[in-house]
Amino acid sequence: MAVSLIAIAGLSPVTAPILFPVLLVAHNAFAALQDVTSDAIAVERLRNAGADPSLLTMELTESATLREPERIGPLLSDLRALGLQLAIDDFGAGWSSLSRLRSLPVQILKIDRSFLREIPENPEAGAIVRAIIALSDALGRTTVAEGVELPVQQHFLAAQGCPLSQGRLFGDALTPEAMTERLLRERTLI
Repeated sequence: MAVSLIAIAGLSPVTAPILFPVLLVAHNAFAALQDVTSDAIAVERLRNAGADPSLLTMELTESATLREPERIGPLLSDLRALGLQLAIDDFGAGWSSLSRLRSLPVQILKIDRSFLREIPENPEAGAIVRAIIALSDALGRTTVAEGVELPVQQHFLAAQGCPLSQGRLFGDALTPEAMTERLLRERTLI
């Protein structure tokens, strides 16, 4: 089965063969969906894309959640009803509204990398990361730490109970073609 990302909100025309379930994270899709003339069209595009919605995580920034809250809230609810996972990217770097966060149907909070850069040297950065993890846990969200580059940062996050991390410590970003090649290569090793 091939999943066309262009069918999902008009992203770049990349078609990747999905040979087994993988998680697809769409960074630009939310902005593209906001630009369409109606929320119904946005939801229909995702419905017709041919991908399993439970394997798609759509990231949005804090600022995107604050614009047009009367429109964004229902749109996010519709996307969530389709089965998509919703993530707030760069959490803590923008104008956070805890009241708004409580009402959004998001499952994932991604801690902004700017806080991780200063761990372990800056105790205030560590305190903020601990607070975001605790807030995320209290709200029943999954926490992801972005920008992990050093083992000491990963150890700090593990000690705080942060379940997921991403960053150069685990590998460099890959193009869709390189990721497909890597998945194919690793699949043969299983």
